[in-house]
Amino acid sequence: MTMLHKAMQGKITIRIRLGPGSADQSDQAFEADTLIGSLITYCKQDFRLPEQDNGEMIRYALYREQGAAKVKLDKGQSLRILRIQAYDVLYLADERRIWWQSSGTEPLRNGSKSPRPPQPTPPPSNTRPPISSPLPQTPPRPVSSIPCSIELAPGCVRTVPEVGLIINREYLLQQLPKSVSTRERALILMGLQSRLEMVSRDSEGHCALVYRQGWYLLARHTVYIGSNKHNNSEALPLEQTVTLLLGSNGWPITIRLHSTQITP
Repeated sequence: MTMLHKAMQGKITIRIRLGPGSADQSDQAFEADTLIGSLITYCKQDFRLPEQDNGEMIRYALYREQGAAKVKLDKGQSLRILRIQAYDVLYLADERRIWWQSSGTEPLRNGSKSPRPPQPTPPPSNTRPPISSPLPQTPPRPVSSIPCSIELAPGCVRTVPEVGLIINREYLLQQLPKSVSTRERALILMGLQSRLEMVSRDSEGHCALVYRQGWYLLARHTVYIGSNKHNNSEALPLEQTVTLLLGSNGWPITIRLHSTQITP
């Protein structure tokens, strides 16, 4: 068996559909042990799909046909466990606006569809809303306005994309240095305490970073900033540098803005 055959043996070519047209599908090869959650993350990046729609985080999911219906796949399961076969068709959709369930719902990529009408722009304001207020709606900011970066571990710095960032346990395991993620996985497997266990696996994130006339931290699950506890999707305006814990005695991360941004 050649090295090429060995390399391809563990991969599965599947067809991803984002809409009803032939232009809305793509054949991709993935390792059999790829998790559905990781596959969704890859698709979002590869197809350049938005993270938000009208200020709300988009909840992407993959589906496959089962009889006459399409069933949602568990993000924590792998292609192997789900027995996905070569050239099986998987359907990617926004859970709240599933494109095949309504003739008026557009596929994830517009194709020849007309663009959505622009959303009204709120009047300018020189002040940020209080923490308890809903996030203001605003058009996308210029690329060069306010850079934001996060430090996941000493020397491990990532730039936050313009569309924002969802942070959960899977993201940390993928982005942390290999030596750190391997150590934490080993602790979990041995039943020993790992601070990563306090970080939620929620596909919507333990927390998220979004930009609305300034950077905000959305605390979907419990985060601690100093002795202050935040949760229930509380929106926290960020100023310069802040260090927080993801969960009680959880994983520490540091968020830095503009003048205090770290260059990887």
